[in-house]
Amino acid sequence: MERRSNYIERKTDYIERTAQSNLVSVRGKIGKPPVRQYGNGKVNYYSTVVEVKRGNDHVDKIPVLFSDRTIDVAACYIGKIVEIRGQFHSYNQRTGSEHHLRLYVQARTMFFPVERKTLPRNQILLDGYICRPPQYRKTPLNKEITDLLLAVNRFHAEADYIPCICWQKEARLAYSLEVGSHILIRGRIQSREYTKKLENEATETRTAYEVSVMNLKSIEPVPENENGIAFLKKLM
Repeated sequence: MERRSNYIERKTDYIERTAQSNLVSVRGKIGKPPVRQYGNGKVNYYSTVVEVKRGNDHVDKIPVLFSDRTIDVAACYIGKIVEIRGQFHSYNQRTGSEHHLRLYVQARTMFFPVERKTLPRNQILLDGYICRPPQYRKTPLNKEITDLLLAVNRFHAEADYIPCICWQKEARLAYSLEVGSHILIRGRIQSREYTKKLENEATETRTAYEVSVMNLKSIEPVPENENGIAFLKKLM
């Protein structure tokens, strides 16, 4: 009985730490009606898109997955402001000979603010490990950029692989780090459209998703008894 109790305590601690390594808070307008993705008869999961305005009037269109236990999927929510708490997940989708990394927000809670004049929100905190050599470059306007791929632990020994883009000071710091470096970041989820060249000179407009990094901290080693995300908040 004592051995089982210790196992449960270790498992609970692991779940809590994993949940804290990937935190998303989004507030924006629902842009599409829900579409059923899958279910088991008891719980069904639906996808939608939440539109969040940026300061430069650009709108980030963030894909969201949620269950029918979260909100009433039969109601019409198009254009309504919704507030979401959850995590940013990824999976590999195979199309023919191509593999695509798909990203979405898994909603844990969804609610509709009473106040109409609520400001948009788009925040994400990640605690993970660099899993690909950082790629440094400069834009035509001489802005420094570093692209990262961050592995963030999930339940059941899985991981989410999340592309991140760092700017200026954060770009220089990110480029100095090695594969396997443990970092904490604060940023926002952004979407951008790009043109993909296909066969026979055809083109297709696609949407890419990534985390635009506002703050980056290398945290090796993390102080004892210090939760990673709490440590990041304290440093900020």
